[in-house]
Amino acid sequence: MITLPPEIAEKLPTAMKMPEGTLQFSVAFEIDFFDTHLPGGLVFEQVAGLHYFRLERTDDSRIKFYRAAPSVGTQMSVADISSVSSAMKVMIFLVWSPVEAKIHIGPAGVKGAKLVTGESIISDKNFMIDRNGSVYEVGSPGVSIKGIRVIEGEKVTLTPSAYDYWQETKGAISSLLLNHGDEDYASKTIKSNAAFIFLVTGFESYCKTRVYELEREGVVLLWSELENKAGITRDQLLGDTTSYFQSTENSKKIWKTLTGISIAELDPAGWEVMLPAFKFRHKIAHVSPILSIMNEGASGGKLLFSSNEIVNAVDACDSVVEKVHTQTLKLR
Repeated sequence: MITLPPEIAEKLPTAMKMPEGTLQFSVAFEIDFFDTHLPGGLVFEQVAGLHYFRLERTDDSRIKFYRAAPSVGTQMSVADISSVSSAMKVMIFLVWSPVEAKIHIGPAGVKGAKLVTGESIISDKNFMIDRNGSVYEVGSPGVSIKGIRVIEGEKVTLTPSAYDYWQETKGAISSLLLNHGDEDYASKTIKSNAAFIFLVTGFESYCKTRVYELEREGVVLLWSELENKAGITRDQLLGDTTSYFQSTENSKKIWKTLTGISIAELDPAGWEVMLPAFKFRHKIAHVSPILSIMNEGASGGKLLFSSNEIVNAVDACDSVVEKVHTQTLKLR
């Protein structure tokens, strides 16, 4: 394990929480770091909130840089150092953004020596940080784990990221609507209505979890403004028993007040499709699970059947969530 220079160690936790950045440092070793006979192992790791940096050396002289954050999952860059000149002092550049992570590494203070640039590839590992700052490696190459939850005593300490929650919601709806067109009318209606409930619940989980992640990522959220304008406190919004994001009006107000993001303006067409979907979910939950007409009681206009509208509603909500997520990656 390497020890960072004090000035770098002090700045790193804050820098890691930025959506993009560059970290440069040099480290002195008592042996030739680029000796191809050295065994693999952990070189460095750092936790900052829900963010994680990790450097690993492999037995075949490769350096892997992992960057994990709820907003991007786990990114990886791999540099082959097997042909690098011998050196006991190493220069390392770590570069990251919402798109990729990259490592540049080479000898420090060696005339004519060049840095090796790592290749950004799909990560072979998935790291997550729980609410206590513990590091979890979730799954393994070829093994995918969905919906992870870790409970210690009576407290949930690890849950999927906001984006993973949303992907799991879409996957659940797709499974529910499998062979949708071949079923009888009653079955299609019941499954479509269940999908509307999944949809709104998934949107709520995404929003609530993403707000929590942004806070842990170091983004300044205007909690006092939210309490003054909407009467909603932080603990109320993020509590397990509240459902503010099941209301489109509340969702607009919360996102705008906390972050400045005008959620309805990111995709006006998609937002308009979401409005009747969210209202219909309320009817299903509080009136009857077998209602089939979404705009029942409305005067004039085309009748909207839930079995015909669910796919459009999912696509519209997905478009809005993707655009919201993209905007959150830009927050500082």
